[in-house]
Amino acid sequence: MRFDPAPAPHLPASRRVSDVMLPVAAALVPAALVHGWYFGPGLFLNLIVAIAAALGGEAIALRAAAKPIRPFAGDGSALVTAVLIAFCVPPMTPAWVTAAGTLFAIVVAKHAYGGLGYNVFNPAMAGYAMLLIAFPAQMAGFPGPQGASGAVPGGADSVWRGVLAAAPPARPPPGAGGAAAAPPGPPTQGRRESAGG
Repeated sequence: MRFDPAPAPHLPASRRVSDVMLPVAAALVPAALVHGWYFGPGLFLNLIVAIAAALGGEAIALRAAAKPIRPFAGDGSALVTAVLIAFCVPPMTPAWVTAAGTLFAIVVAKHAYGGLGYNVFNPAMAGYAMLLIAFPAQMAGFPGPQGASGAVPGGADSVWRGVLAAAPPARPPPGAGGAAAAPPGPPTQGRRESAGG
């Protein structure tokens, strides 16, 4: 009896790219709602800009490669990349920064290497890394989780304060100065304190 070895995968793929990407995008909807609740509506503006830039960049790259636009642009991979980038940038990032990172992710990190499945880097994280390097000032503005009143929204303010109150106090780094900087231990010998002089 003879068995011919076959290369992996041994089971034929029965799912399309969109069967994976669209549920991933749908799974990010609850996270987007919570993000909007805690950080404000800036994420939704970033989503609009990033999705438009991703779909536009995908169409331009596909046209340049002489590939059909509809099947590739509709597979959801550009949508997931755009959503991930929108989550990574601060909520009130200028639109041009979000668009630049998304276009870099789609055109350079994805299509310059041959498109989906051929890219050597995760396109969304490559776009995020580019933004961190190219625009550090714009990327440093991520706010803390606050509502419009300055309190943690959703009634969680008391829980958040309880967590912070239960945390041990931070020790200052050695050499930071002040009495708190000295490590605890026995007093040094040979040192006297005089009351008058």
